[in-house]
Amino acid sequence: MEQITYIQAGQLLNKSYETIKRAIERGALTRVKRRSKYAYVLQEQVALFKGKPQLVLRMLSPQELEKWHQYKALAEAPENIRSSLPSLEEVVTQQITEHVTEQVAEKFDKKLMLLGDMLAHAIQEALGPTPLSRGRL
Repeated sequence: MEQITYIQAGQLLNKSYETIKRAIERGALTRVKRRSKYAYVLQEQVALFKGKPQLVLRMLSPQELEKWHQYKALAEAPENIRSSLPSLEEVVTQQITEHVTEQVAEKFDKKLMLLGDMLAHAIQEALGPTPLSRGRL
């Protein structure tokens, strides 16, 4: 089960945030009960309304309505849902890792180029003047 924000639910159904919010208030969608700054719904429950003209239960087939009730029960007992949303710690760790990796790669490339230039210069000095450097072949 994947938990998504109201905005993501709206994007999935091509509906506005307000439409999703009203559907939750009417009981057509079930808010996942959890302590969070953001409100979530189950993507699977939202997907039942994909392609439907309205977000009302009478738009669902009997099989879809049965699934809807299962998703409602899960949303009301969030301990049974394993969220696929990363924790804040995971997001921050990933962003820091990506930033550090970019910085290290950039510095490594610069140092590698400098080392290559120094090596080419050292070889040129060790070999002394060559026919090409003196203008002869």
